[in-house]
Amino acid sequence: FFAVFNSTVSHESQIRKRPHRAKHDPAKVTVPPYHPDLPEVRRDWAQYYDKVEEMDTQLGGILDQLESDGLTDSTIIFYFGDHGSGMPRSKRWLYQSGLHVPLLIHVPPAFEHLVQGHFQSGSTNDDLVGFVDFAPTVLSLAGVEIPNYLQGRAILGPRRSSSPEFMVGFRDRMDERYDSSRAVRDNHFHYIRNWMPHRPQGQFIDYMFETPTTQAWYNAFLHGRTNEAQSVFWKTKAPEELYDLKQDPYEIHNLAADPAYSEILQKMRSRLRDWSITTTDLGLMHEAEVYRLSQNSSPREVGLRRDLYPVEQIYDAADQAMRLSADHPELLLPLLSDSRRTIRYWGFQGLLYHAILGKRIDTALARHGLKDESPINQALAAEILTRFGTEEDRQVGIELLQKIVMTNDSSLFDKLQAMNGLDFLELKTPEMNDFLARVEPKDKRQPARYQAYLGDMIKRLQSHIEK
Repeated sequence: FFAVFNSTVSHESQIRKRPHRAKHDPAKVTVPPYHPDLPEVRRDWAQYYDKVEEMDTQLGGILDQLESDGLTDSTIIFYFGDHGSGMPRSKRWLYQSGLHVPLLIHVPPAFEHLVQGHFQSGSTNDDLVGFVDFAPTVLSLAGVEIPNYLQGRAILGPRRSSSPEFMVGFRDRMDERYDSSRAVRDNHFHYIRNWMPHRPQGQFIDYMFETPTTQAWYNAFLHGRTNEAQSVFWKTKAPEELYDLKQDPYEIHNLAADPAYSEILQKMRSRLRDWSITTTDLGLMHEAEVYRLSQNSSPREVGLRRDLYPVEQIYDAADQAMRLSADHPELLLPLLSDSRRTIRYWGFQGLLYHAILGKRIDTALARHGLKDESPINQALAAEILTRFGTEEDRQVGIELLQKIVMTNDSSLFDKLQAMNGLDFLELKTPEMNDFLARVEPKDKRQPARYQAYLGDMIKRLQSHIEK
């Protein structure tokens, strides 16, 4: 038999659930250096450990059932998490605090021949393992041929293959907030590529801000009570991050700009580019475009068509806009004038990035974008003008962002992009109340999981008016 038991007892929502009968002493908690040492932080970490203990107890109950059914000696058991803790900078983030999860595997004596020569009972292993490896591993243990289209590898059984040189992690939209980052790690270094460095790590996510740690941490930052390692979370990101996992396990010392690590940095860049092109990383195209193009097919089929998704050109356009143009702003011009909306998208992202960095930009380029065929590119151009243009530009930009939200033909993802742009303006005018009152908080064309996002953005925009 094959069975999966999912426990939510240690879920993010349970870390902040009150009232709670504490088991672990908050005073004895180790607070990671990227978190401020505050009572709220200690209490949340202690409660998380309480919940992990409770989860272990639930597993014990499942193991007892196996024993009573006489199946213990014939069952291989995998026990693992799905991401780091629900604390801010863990779940949703590409640091090891978010990506490195526990994995325990029990192989009973009857099946030890399947792992002989590779693993010892009670040992630990430093191989790089990802979730994509689970399906091939189960097939290998069951003696089933592994299909070629599976990206993972078998880590156990007769079809086991060796550990890869590196693994990749990814971050895109998180609930109502857009972001895009990729991570590459090997056994020594961890590289993070931030495709939207102009957005802070700690963008306001309604669900995340329900956690007391998030609120206390942000408040401490606003009042100047956080050090640099703790403050970086609330600031715009570096385009690239590089960490020595052996010397800096908490990943607070970014080595990307250190000339001594330039060779390693270049190797990680090359690995990411090769992986992104080989796997057809659709995250280099805005979600709204993926949705638009896959209406009559599927995202995977879109990715396989180079006429719809020229991944190599799009990757290089993103690199040109978000890294190379930092010293050569003229590189944005061919992107903004490209005939393909997916390439122009990175031109507008780059223009916004430059403006937020305080660099001089030609706002006429953004004005031209107001008539772009893509609502996403329109929204980015409008955000640039509202934040960095003239007062006339500001009014035109606000009206366009509101129009995108109110247009029936706009997808949920177009609307979210426009709402995100409005949020960064922190508008406090009474007219915003009238606009928000007319916004439909749910997009019934989308599955239930998506239904809260527009409502969360409405609540966020209303909070600016109420301040």
